[in-house]
Amino acid sequence: MRILIVSYLSRLPKPGPWQHFSFLARHFSNAQAKGDWPYDVGDDPSFFSARSLSGPVTWGVCRQDVRGQLRPRDLVIFFSTSHQVALRRSTYRLAAALTVESRLTQDQIFRGTGNTRLSDYLNLLVRPKDGGWEHFEPALPLNEWHDDWMWRVCEHKWLRKSQFVIAGKTHKPGAPLTVAGGQALFADNYIVFSLDPSLSVVLPTPPIVAVWAKGQHFERWLETPLAQRIHALSLGTSYRRNLRTRNKQQPHRHIWTVSDMSPEELVESLRKAVGFFGGEP
Repeated sequence: MRILIVSYLSRLPKPGPWQHFSFLARHFSNAQAKGDWPYDVGDDPSFFSARSLSGPVTWGVCRQDVRGQLRPRDLVIFFSTSHQVALRRSTYRLAAALTVESRLTQDQIFRGTGNTRLSDYLNLLVRPKDGGWEHFEPALPLNEWHDDWMWRVCEHKWLRKSQFVIAGKTHKPGAPLTVAGGQALFADNYIVFSLDPSLSVVLPTPPIVAVWAKGQHFERWLETPLAQRIHALSLGTSYRRNLRTRNKQQPHRHIWTVSDMSPEELVESLRKAVGFFGGEP
């Protein structure tokens, strides 16, 4: 089985005009402010949308190069990273272990009835308008929208990222997506994870497993039985033993590894470890 290990940043967004956003986005902002769960700033992966709308967790905005390599039955283990500025340290929590079910293009989200609920999710980059498309990121204030949004949703076809950035900036809402004078095609890199509890688990209370302090190269994993068991089940078979790298530009580059376990076996092992050592069912 292929395993992808990803650390995502959990932080509050910059202030924005939330009163103009959807009810779900305003509700998401309130949940972030409370800090009850380490959500990604743009709800990507979509832990909040999935919980609120009783749907599958999806992943469709960040790390398009990584998402494009995933295939069904791959397992993705998500760790959240939260930085405490005053303390000059970061904490790492195990958030979820999710098995890939399918890959969609973002235009498929708005077609038919099977994926209708996904069109209400917050981790989107576009939405239909007047027969074409418009840039749309409902989880973020306008000042945090991605200027490379077309690069993130389209097939690249040997074109440079800079060409997509220019195309995105000049695109008029309601027009078709075009780049470098030609039609831009949606890429099937919107990942939908399985709802089967034997294949995916989202932890109600993600446990802290590691900490990092300014000046250190890598995070330090806690010596608790829970943290050590999670490390063994995730990074234990990896060429890297840490979530953090020495690269200051990309301190949390993803990790690919493999396991002799099936997705069902690894999910169950993580579930049992948290249940036994962490007090959760």
